[in-house]
Amino acid sequence: MKKIVMGVLLLSVLGCIPVSLNGIYTDKDSIFDSSLVGRWVSEDEEHILNFSRAGDLEYKVVYIDEENKTGTFKAHLVKLGENLFLDLFPNEPQSQDSGAYWIHLFPVHSFVWIKQMEPTLQIYCMNLDWLKKYLEKNPEALKHEMADGDRLILTASTKELQEFLVKHVTTEDAFREWGTFAKLQPVEKPVTPKTPSTEKQDTPKKP
Repeated sequence: MKKIVMGVLLLSVLGCIPVSLNGIYTDKDSIFDSSLVGRWVSEDEEHILNFSRAGDLEYKVVYIDEENKTGTFKAHLVKLGENLFLDLFPNEPQSQDSGAYWIHLFPVHSFVWIKQMEPTLQIYCMNLDWLKKYLEKNPEALKHEMADGDRLILTASTKELQEFLVKHVTTEDAFREWGTFAKLQPVEKPVTPKTPSTEKQDTPKKP
């Protein structure tokens, strides 16, 4: 375990949120909602999320930040009880660095709570400060490791993660708003008016 947590981790570009060695989804609780597919822009117009279908139960998510930097993720929408969560896992990064360098990078999962999808997409992430304090007081509540002194890495199983999320989704300060996004409607192509037929028509015969 020490070799893993001491490595360089691919943290989510969504910011300072918890990361996990295991995902929060299984085929049993994953769903696909087509209303999530599309281009979403944040209220301040500095963040963009592009959702597209990548499989029966999988999305491809491209995140663009305020500096126009991008991150591409595999995503699964998970229904736990009455709540929806999104599991994010990074695609293979593109780089010219050697294989000896890349074997030291260990991709991890992150997850967010989808509070609503209509009329806007509201995304909440688990409050990392709250989680650290909670686990300091309750170290057995969720399996984890601390890397480099203060970097929290969740090592719990998928089932344990799911149970923890369901238990604390309504706990005060456990989640904080990450952003509210509006869906951009596709630009409709102008309809070319049909021109009258130029074909010669038969002159009706006089009675």
